[in-house]
Amino acid sequence: AEMIKKRPKSTVTAVAWHPNNQLIAVGSCDYRCRLYSAFVRVVDGQPQTSNWGTIKNTGELLYEFQSESGWLHDVAFSPLGDNLAWVSHNSIIFAVSAADPSQITMEATNYLPFRCILFMNESALLVGGHEFSPLLYNYDQKQSKIEFIEKLDRQETATGRQSVGLE
Repeated sequence: AEMIKKRPKSTVTAVAWHPNNQLIAVGSCDYRCRLYSAFVRVVDGQPQTSNWGTIKNTGELLYEFQSESGWLHDVAFSPLGDNLAWVSHNSIIFAVSAADPSQITMEATNYLPFRCILFMNESALLVGGHEFSPLLYNYDQKQSKIEFIEKLDRQETATGRQSVGLE
């Protein structure tokens, strides 16, 4: 943490490594997702190319993405590392692409807060949290949209003794 320039101003709640291991995304309670260079010359040798820009100095802040409100619970890179997504406590899903980092896409949902997010491929997002069921979304970077696909766990409604597993 001492090598980080422009540190988060609040508690760090999530960390995600880029597939090339030379970038790191950090989510925090100050409503921001930050992308830092994690390049260490002694370990990595030479910086790898990245669609997020030139990887130079260890701890250098490459991007800072502002969320609407709500602290961040989780951040994730897509398998190729070209897309970055995060979820916040106010049930909003955010995504951004290395092709246009100035264009942050967001989807405000009516669900309870999400605690985790995972890219299944370059566009499929799986989120989970207090909703009791994982939800599948599609991130379309070209149209700047995040669309709900389906709830993956369709639970039957139980009442009384069944709901607490006594029958």
